[in-house]
Amino acid sequence: MSTSTKIGKGRILHSQAREIIANVLQFMKDEAANKCCTIPITNFKERLIAATKTMERTYRDIVKEADVRLRAASGFSSRKKRKRPSPKSLMAERETEVIRTIVHNFYITEKRRPTLKGIEMVKWLVE
Repeated sequence: MSTSTKIGKGRILHSQAREIIANVLQFMKDEAANKCCTIPITNFKERLIAATKTMERTYRDIVKEADVRLRAASGFSSRKKRKRPSPKSLMAERETEVIRTIVHNFYITEKRRPTLKGIEMVKWLVE
């Protein structure tokens, strides 16, 4: 889970965004302390990569996504994990009730908690 902070007009910045802002701030402070640009302003790509401390591949991906965004007039997307249904939710309510009853009956008759090993042993004794 990432931590997030509410900034300004209700926008929430997650920890990665705050880290990038801190990197850019430190880069600018270093330049201000040196009273000159460590990387020439015309080399904006190198300056951006150095300021944000990201990889060149990340820079290219963001530039490509920004071009697509400008054509589609939509915002940046975040890569979210696909939600998969829980195996529990695939069972019908009736099936869940049957399993619950079997477990309960095993507990009542055997006076112990059901385990796979215990159920196999009882099944073997019954046969």
